[in-house]
Order: sequence, then structure tokens, then C-alpha cells
Amino acid sequence: MSATKVSQPVPPLQAQLGAWTELHHVLHEILTACAPFYASLRALGQAEAASSDERALLQAWRPCQAKVDRLADFESSAEYVRPVPRQEGTIPPWPDWGARIAALRREMEERLREEAWNTAGLIDLADEFQHACACYLTLAGRELRRMVEEMQPLDTHLPGGGG
Repeated sequence: MSATKVSQPVPPLQAQLGAWTELHHVLHEILTACAPFYASLRALGQAEAASSDERALLQAWRPCQAKVDRLADFESSAEYVRPVPRQEGTIPPWPDWGARIAALRREMEERLREEAWNTAGLIDLADEFQHACACYLTLAGRELRRMVEEMQPLDTHLPGGGG
């Protein structure tokens, strides 16, 4: 029986799989936590804004802030999910979605601190934020599938494996 060539030892593969799984989870939490904010923002766009609506919107944004903080904390310690540092003349394998999400968060917070809100602009920014999170979630899902495919042949060659 010939052994399948393994490009990486099993522990690093497991660590990578764990990191991508956690990233996927964190991004899903961001999208879930921000859903009430999006709903409140869209409702605000449909009606005249009252100060109580503005307070509710600010309160709805707080869980988003907390989850984006968690993403930043995770990315700062996660070894396997950061984009490879760009070398001159090369294109990174994917955009730095984490940095983009953090930048959009800062921009949203700046706009929410303004005295007079441009609701249409906030909605556009929220759409861009949601899109960046969804793109990063898609990337994490794709990387998870790739990792699982890379690990499946190992199952037949490890003690207690399927083959």
C-alpha cells in the first residue's frame, strides 16, 4: 500500500482547521449580532428619525462593536488565517478582510457620532460592512473545505483511520 504524500504534518493541519473554523464562527457571530442594527437602520431610513430611534440604533451597534473586537483579538493571535505578507511584485492570496472590516467599523462609529446623520450614507456603509463580512465568511468557508479535503486522505493512513 502506498502512502499518500502529506504536504504538512497532521498537527499543523489540525491547527489550521481549528483556526479557520473559529474564524468562520466569529464572522457568523458578527453578522448575527449586526442583524438588529441593520434592521433598526433600515427602519430609520423609512421614517423620520426621533432621538429615541437614534439611541436605539446606537444600542444596536454595540454588539457589532464587541464582535468586531473579538475578530481583531482572534486575528492578532491566529497564526494560520492571516494573509501572507505581500512581497514586492506579488498579489496576496486574498484581501485583508479583517483590516477592511475594522476600517469600516471605525468609519461607522465616526458617522454615528455625528450630530446629524445621513441615513442613506449609513445604510450604504452598513451594506459595505455586511458585504465585507460575508466575503470573509465565504473565504473562511472555502478554506475550511480545502483543509477538510487535504485532511481526508490522511484518515486512511493514520492509526484507527478509515483505511
